[in-house]
Amino acid sequence: IWASGGDRDIELDQYLTFRIDPPKHERLHLQGAIWLIEKLDPPSSRYSGLRDLNDTFNERVLARVSSLYLDVDDLWGDSVLRIGRQRIFEGAAYNRIDGLYFKQRQQQWDWYVFGGTRATFYGDNFDDPVFGGGVSVTPTGRTKIALDTYLGRERQYTGRRYALHGPVATLYYRLTSRRPPRTVESASVSLSVWHTVNENLSLFGRVNWYDDRGEELLLSASGHAPGKLDLTYEVTYRRQFNSIGDRTSDISGYYRLMGVYEGYDNLFMAVHRPVTEKLMVSLETELHWTRSSNWANRDYQRYAAYLMGQKLFGSAELDAKIGLERWSVSRGADSWAVVGEVARRWERLQVALGADYLRYKDRVTEYNETIPLLDMARVWFAPGSLQGYNPLVLVYGKYTVQMQENIYTFYLKGRWTIDSDQDLSAKITLETGDRPNTPVWRFQADYTYRF
Repeated sequence: IWASGGDRDIELDQYLTFRIDPPKHERLHLQGAIWLIEKLDPPSSRYSGLRDLNDTFNERVLARVSSLYLDVDDLWGDSVLRIGRQRIFEGAAYNRIDGLYFKQRQQQWDWYVFGGTRATFYGDNFDDPVFGGGVSVTPTGRTKIALDTYLGRERQYTGRRYALHGPVATLYYRLTSRRPPRTVESASVSLSVWHTVNENLSLFGRVNWYDDRGEELLLSASGHAPGKLDLTYEVTYRRQFNSIGDRTSDISGYYRLMGVYEGYDNLFMAVHRPVTEKLMVSLETELHWTRSSNWANRDYQRYAAYLMGQKLFGSAELDAKIGLERWSVSRGADSWAVVGEVARRWERLQVALGADYLRYKDRVTEYNETIPLLDMARVWFAPGSLQGYNPLVLVYGKYTVQMQENIYTFYLKGRWTIDSDQDLSAKITLETGDRPNTPVWRFQADYTYRF
């Protein structure tokens, strides 16, 4: 990645997934995924827009075990036992654990339980427990009901190594490398319902309850209107009833929720209708209302129309898409955007040229460090006065939010299928917008080998 001003971020990534089925043990399966990253540049500056989570590590080579587990089939009837590092795809929390998962399937219902410790490949070694379980029932061939639960605990540590304490303060506080932990506990219950009314209408609904507020509701409907209308449609409504604070996660201590994320309502509607055998028109509307607008959670309305086609312009056989978007966002001017893509496919080669648009993207980039440094110096000379109660810190010790507006991304990408086991792909993007350090160039190349 290259940005204006000389910023750059160059790294190599390798991702290996594997599955081993012992020939003499048909019920056993060993599966895993390992992610390797080699950084070819020094870490990006903390003020750089290219800085990411990998820049917080001093190592040039990062090895991360995404998953590594043993599957044991049919240990108790129609069941599966999974042992090791794994993702829990079911339930109220999509999380990674080091532990056990067991699921048993019956004729019209199934149940599962899991337990262990939170797992991350971002450097933290967790020993905090997580538990969960659920049951799903299929009373009819058209309806499924599921109830899932989750309970997790996280002890959050804050380092002291950057504090400017004098020798008297050291004796006073009996400082160690970390402050006493703050414990965050999260419990949630999720109720989900799937129902197929007929071949032209499917419904889904989910309610999530949390012990620390932040209840959520999701309703969706999708289907097809036959006859003269001949269109497919989808409608999705999301609601977060109240604000949410920090919760347990399996990411890293690097990420913390600063303040709260306020409640919102979001409605998305889309219809798609074929115009000819090769052309289709899509109309989309998205409405977002917040309880309290802030940096990343704003009121907005988005209206869009797209025209898509396949194998157009005779022998050229181009796939094409063009769209017109209208954005109306709080704390910003209204805008129009044109997006699209032109692609060509051959037997083993695919090439595409296109443009995307994002109305806004906000990011916390830096702290106002001058005032906290003065406050730490105050503690040096007055160890009995606690940090954080200085009015200067409360008023001026704020962090900076980098507001990125009207972000256009232009890209050229391609994929070459060498043979049935090998793929080579590459993508070049140019990102520009109303923010510092633009434009940003990105180049990515991927090689996949299946064996």
